[in-house]
Amino acid sequence: MAYGAAARDGLAAATQQEREAVTAFEEELNELPQACGDLYPDTVGDLYVGRLPGPGHNAWTSVLYHVDNEAQQVLVLAIVSGP
Repeated sequence: MAYGAAARDGLAAATQQEREAVTAFEEELNELPQACGDLYPDTVGDLYVGRLPGPGHNAWTSVLYHVDNEAQQVLVLAIVSGP
């Protein structure tokens, strides 16, 4: 598991609850990354987006990540939160 610059920035700006949700999601990503999110339509390939619900309200946190099957690694590219 690795974090790109934009993902590190997103995690640094996240609330404690958002960071906890991303940390829990990270554990799932380590197990089976292709099953944790939806395939993101792009030209690069192997990009996924996982949507994490916010606790007790309609907020959400999305995690955009790339699965490198050859290197057997997940790279978190971006973490975005919204209402």
